[in-house]
Amino acid sequence: MHSPMRSYEETLRVWRVFESFVEENKVRQLGLANCYDQKTFLRLYEDSHIKPKVLQNRFYSQSGFDSELRDLCDAYGVTYQSFWTLSANREAIKSHEWKAMALNKNLLHKLSCMPT
Repeated sequence: MHSPMRSYEETLRVWRVFESFVEENKVRQLGLANCYDQKTFLRLYEDSHIKPKVLQNRFYSQSGFDSELRDLCDAYGVTYQSFWTLSANREAIKSHEWKAMALNKNLLHKLSCMPT
């Protein structure tokens, strides 16, 4: 699911349709993206018959790097998949720590390809 709907009721209604796709062997697993509210994610997890396997969110400081949601995912066995991990954190990429890590992992050439 690209994101929660405007209301929780709508979100659950859409999720039920997606669950039917798993039951009909049309898809293997379900996931959710752009869900930054821990209560919404937990409620959907608890109410769903087929649990989300993945939560995909932007990874940036304004969301606190989703620390609480990542903890929740870890506790429930849900894979947290970040996006915008590098492009939303351009200042971090310029830091000494990032450069040292990239050098240590032989990735400095890839780090230098990131647009500034």
